[in-house]
Amino acid sequence: MKRTTIKDVAREAGVSLSTVNKALTGKKGISKELKQKVLDTVERLDYKINRVAGSLARSTIRIGIIIPSDWEDYYSDICDGIAYEMDNMVDLKVEGVTLKYATKEKDSEKQVLDAFRKMEREKIRAIIFCHDNYSTYESAVEFATRQNITVICIGIGLRDRFAKFSTVIEIDAYKCGRIAAEYLENCLPENSGVAVMLGSKSVMPHAEKLRGFSDRIKESGKLRLCATIETEDDDRASESLTYELIRKKKPDGIYVATGAVSGVCRAVSESGKAMKIIATDLSADCRNYIKKDIVSATLYQNTFAQGIVAVDMLYKHFSTEARLPEKLLVAPVLFTRECLPEEGKKVTLTTIADF
Repeated sequence: MKRTTIKDVAREAGVSLSTVNKALTGKKGISKELKQKVLDTVERLDYKINRVAGSLARSTIRIGIIIPSDWEDYYSDICDGIAYEMDNMVDLKVEGVTLKYATKEKDSEKQVLDAFRKMEREKIRAIIFCHDNYSTYESAVEFATRQNITVICIGIGLRDRFAKFSTVIEIDAYKCGRIAAEYLENCLPENSGVAVMLGSKSVMPHAEKLRGFSDRIKESGKLRLCATIETEDDDRASESLTYELIRKKKPDGIYVATGAVSGVCRAVSESGKAMKIIATDLSADCRNYIKKDIVSATLYQNTFAQGIVAVDMLYKHFSTEARLPEKLLVAPVLFTRECLPEEGKKVTLTTIADF
């Protein structure tokens, strides 16, 4: 059902937006009869006025969004969540400005610092910074805090790095690993061999997923961890390494702890070996392999919800002076073929856990 906006109220009452504003805020310049007509329309349309009335009395909340240009499947989902919540706040004087930076380039640190400086010049009050994990960017975040710009960092493996400067929102990587191991335990016979394919142990979230997976395997004693393979998120390398894994270790299950699942699936499919694969996120390739029953399940890192939560937290912070927490963990969501979201439909679950 479409949410009623202030424009709908003005149209239904046959008055201007300015008249609606005056009626909601009690300002002079309209008659008692006209004010009552607007308020009656608000009630009839079930228009939520509490937050709107407060927003009319304050300046616009301008939020900057700084996001990597790479890994589009992952970061575009966060951006979509931000845009979704911004659209829900169309009446609440919240607007966004987006800048992109190129990851893995030598000057990415400079690009990010320049983006933060540009946001400061444009009088941005808060920044949602999507971190790529390839550089530190601490100088940029420190610059923003010196300029009294509120910063929310969205990423993975950031909690110890940025919590003292900003709020950090990230996926619970350790829990991802434990859930993946539990899923394979429920799918495979006891003493089956399983492997983990990850980008790099040097990337904190990948290491946390591995730790969670390994801890669960050790605690239950139902499966054997026969191999851990680093692919550097390279599709061709993933394919060749999976061929080698199947030839040497013959695993019965694989946890692909990054979004780079295609190479693994091609190798498994061409080898003809039956096994259970649990993947990460909901890319087009991952969806395709789930539909083909090559991937059994995937752990969605709830990226859309991360964007929603970031905007909502900032709105509450500026409109009600709500205190921003230092850190928030977002729980993953497990999908199988039977419960896979429809193509184009976003997952808006926002299960959060403080840590």
